[in-house]
Amino acid sequence: MGRMLVVCDVQPAYAEGWDRLDDLMALTSGHDGPVTMLVNAEEHQLTSDMVGDCMAFWSGHGMSGAALDALRVVDKGYAWLRGWMDNGADEDAIVRVLRRMRADGAWDSRDLDPEVLREAVGGDGWRDWMEDEPLALGWIDEATVRSMDGCLLCGGHREECLREVELLLRAYGVRYELLEEFVYGEIPDPAPAPVRR
Repeated sequence: MGRMLVVCDVQPAYAEGWDRLDDLMALTSGHDGPVTMLVNAEEHQLTSDMVGDCMAFWSGHGMSGAALDALRVVDKGYAWLRGWMDNGADEDAIVRVLRRMRADGAWDSRDLDPEVLREAVGGDGWRDWMEDEPLALGWIDEATVRSMDGCLLCGGHREECLREVELLLRAYGVRYELLEEFVYGEIPDPAPAPVRR
């Protein structure tokens, strides 16, 4: 069996009109390993998409019935790390904090002692807003995250949900290969100005 293919947020609310959608559905249909579709759907009610809508969308763009029957769908929600990301926190600092949270059994960064949190951020990366702005773990259970080790990862949006998934995988030490040709979303400017609170 081949490597797992993990597809992030390829669903009606986000990917309609993406010019590689049919090609990606052909890839999922012919893939020789397990396929996991990460969606932002009904459990967290952040889009109007239901899992059934997503499956109809994938089928309508060419995913085979056999592939639909075999895939795993995970409703991952959205914005578990975005407060820090959008405020310009260093991605390595985010990963360090997530790792510290795992070590301490914390699901929310606000549950860490402020000095422990500051130490995990490290260096001169600390900003006062970090104490009140949560990072969250547990939006994909650890067994599911660990099952992705060595996966092929694609989908989008490049600097939003897909980046959150990449940071989570890094925090768990899960290896992945990004399938750049199947990533949607604009490549950002090299040094966007961070938003400060």
